[in-house]
Amino acid sequence: MLYAVEININLNETIGRVLVGVILFGCTTVLSLLIGKWWGHYQAQKQLDALHFFDIVNVGFNLLNDGSLRIRTIFETNLDQIYRNKIQIETLKKLAKKTTADHPLIDIPADDAWYYLNFLLNALAEKFTEGNAREACGLPVTKTRFSLFLTCEKVGADRLHKIRAMLVRQDLLENFPYNDTLPALEKEYHKDRILTLRSAAKAYRTKPYLFLPFEIVL
Repeated sequence: MLYAVEININLNETIGRVLVGVILFGCTTVLSLLIGKWWGHYQAQKQLDALHFFDIVNVGFNLLNDGSLRIRTIFETNLDQIYRNKIQIETLKKLAKKTTADHPLIDIPADDAWYYLNFLLNALAEKFTEGNAREACGLPVTKTRFSLFLTCEKVGADRLHKIRAMLVRQDLLENFPYNDTLPALEKEYHKDRILTLRSAAKAYRTKPYLFLPFEIVL
């Protein structure tokens, strides 16, 4: 009988410990979820208040035709849709935060630049497959060579700060036509983009590894 009582007591203690463990685990899990949700909301609100969206990459054309500048978005997405490696994403965000109004290009180390740009190029190439298919079928096509590069413009406290992948015709970077003048602008603040393109034209000569050629076939 004594053994039965001891076994019963031990069993009750074991069950009690298990229940306490389950309750503590449940409370900890719920608390972690609540803290995680609050932190995510706090970070999102902080980004919104500062207009800083370094988790986003905007990919677009910078067109200089007929004496005017036109800026056209091709697509915009989260960085993790382009880059699958978290370290690569965090490194790019840190580099983006280091750009200035005078130096808007993201200064990626020479040994890493190709990898960052090539991931973007692959995503971009999906948008322009029709021309390549026409060429593969032996049909007549038109080819235009662009350069792809990464920037993060820091102009205007009331402007969105995000990572931008820009496409510019390669011949325009080689001989930029607006070093001292401005083209016609669709919006007044687009003059800041000309400053970015001037900076890109200089970097194209001194740091060519920050640029990746991209040929569009139509």
